[in-house]
Amino acid sequence: MGLLACMLARAQGARKVVCVDVNEDRLQFAKAQGFVGIVFNSATQGPAPSSPPPPDQTPAEAILTKSVADRVVEVAGLKNGRI
Repeated sequence: MGLLACMLARAQGARKVVCVDVNEDRLQFAKAQGFVGIVFNSATQGPAPSSPPPPDQTPAEAILTKSVADRVVEVAGLKNGRI
């Protein structure tokens, strides 16, 4: 679903498409195919979790914190909120 969303955003003329995932192979595939301009591996580029995730939370949910979102905005060059 994520790659489809990236492809549709590109097809509709999005200037910056950012792909976030924890799997480096998927990120590199998306970039190599031209689906995205910027990739962000939240497992390696995001802040390390300070504690283990609660048992009802998946690893992906544990990674998606506000601080990760802040890092994505920084890496994508969107600090001013402009695209």
